[in-house]
Amino acid sequence: MTDTSRKRAIAVLSVGERPWFETLRPWLEAYADRVGAALLIAQHAEIPPTDQKRLAFYARRTLKLRANILKILYLRDALEQYDDVLLFDDSCFVAPSCPDIFSAAPPAPLAAVPQGDPPVFNMGVLRASRAAGEFLADFEQEYVRQGKPRTEADVINNSIRNGRIQCRALDPRFNRVGSQIDAEGLDAIEAWVYHLTSFLHGATRSKYAARLDRRFRRSANESAKPRWTRPRVRRPTQRP
Repeated sequence: MTDTSRKRAIAVLSVGERPWFETLRPWLEAYADRVGAALLIAQHAEIPPTDQKRLAFYARRTLKLRANILKILYLRDALEQYDDVLLFDDSCFVAPSCPDIFSAAPPAPLAAVPQGDPPVFNMGVLRASRAAGEFLADFEQEYVRQGKPRTEADVINNSIRNGRIQCRALDPRFNRVGSQIDAEGLDAIEAWVYHLTSFLHGATRSKYAARLDRRFRRSANESAKPRWTRPRVRRPTQRP
């Protein structure tokens, strides 16, 4: 059941040439509507000048690394207006069967899916409550304190291990990544969110996005069709 007492938002940042995103976007829109969340999409061909200034502190050269830091800054901005924010990578396909992550997430500042051994939280699907605001406000200082790690995921996971921020585990089906999809097969893997990570190169991401789109549209059309049932034949009553 949707908790209408808390303001919710789903945030997505897409920067650069990301052809698959237009296929994934309608499913994100449908999910946001289903769980009663505002949808905040920032889509840019390149990082805007105002955000370039914000990123100057991090001195990251590649577009991917700069965009990954920027999405955390966008998350921080969103938490100033919303109680709970769900951050999706722009390579996430949200299936129609996906439960309400806001309600499913355990009470904690952060919630994400741990992967690997030892486990590392994947930031592609990240639920943050307002309780994470203080940690995110200190993100630049945390970045420096840790010796300027390479990625935003490194900063957050190091902070989790050091006890600076608490992150609880989400069900793995909320974030099935590219390596898992490739190993198990797109049609075989059990997932609520298909995270088409960079393990799958660009053409494969677009191909998989199109396959998922066709599959779930076909399923929706099939379920919407009226089901034919054999009419009951009434036998005439025999008079004595």
